[in-house]
Amino acid sequence: MSAEASGQALKMLLKVNARTERSAMLYSASSPTAVMQFVRIVREAANPNRRLFGEVTSLAAWLDELLTPEESAELHRFLAT
Repeated sequence: MSAEASGQALKMLLKVNARTERSAMLYSASSPTAVMQFVRIVREAANPNRRLFGEVTSLAAWLDELLTPEESAELHRFLAT
């Protein structure tokens, strides 16, 4: 990722939408360089409600903590596609 793209990604993560309680991103271990870049960007954004996950089950468990049963069912349908 170029420095410009990285900077733009960080700008997006620094913006906080008051309606967003948590934000999760799923990464593929097959792209270690990209993962390291995103880890750095998320860390620099310094928002504990934004996280990276390498496993769908961990991502879903973290989001499920705040979801209604209906929202959770929709999340699991989405992640299964």
